[in-house]
Amino acid sequence: MTVVAQDPQSERPAQHATKHPQRDETPDAKKETWTEVVNRRQLKRDHKATTAAKDLRVVVGNGSDESVKSCPPIQHIFVYKIARDCEPESIGALMKNKGVSPIDIRKTSKSSWLSSSFRVSIAKEHFNQVFSEGFWPQGVRCREWIARISTGQPPTAEVANTDLEHEELPHGKQNTTENDG
Repeated sequence: MTVVAQDPQSERPAQHATKHPQRDETPDAKKETWTEVVNRRQLKRDHKATTAAKDLRVVVGNGSDESVKSCPPIQHIFVYKIARDCEPESIGALMKNKGVSPIDIRKTSKSSWLSSSFRVSIAKEHFNQVFSEGFWPQGVRCREWIARISTGQPPTAEVANTDLEHEELPHGKQNTTENDG
């Protein structure tokens, strides 16, 4: 027997509970137990604010001040197929030895995976230098970072490299594109 109950105090979706009879053959066999099943669906983010912000007029300053300066354009790259014991400090040291100072390096892989992957933020002026075969050790792969975007929009480099908050894609969904040859 399945019972559906709506919580009148909130706008949460209905919760389902299933009634199970006891299995033992005792005189209390007529007693029944209840198991509560809770809806574990994740709430989806409302992208209305993000969409509205993109449509607003933007003013770019042209004055000068010594204490407040704009940041240089940033490019994000995805570096993967690296030995799993590699840490962000090792990637930073490699890049500094080659003349590039990374702005940020974030490990995007889990320790249980067979290889490591990183999101590396660099100044846009260093992109061509970093995005070349000779920069990385043999077997290490590099591509532009693709930001998480709302469903139905094709990923583009323009979207991937905006100054908006970047979210990492769950690797279970992109494992074939990032880790395949």
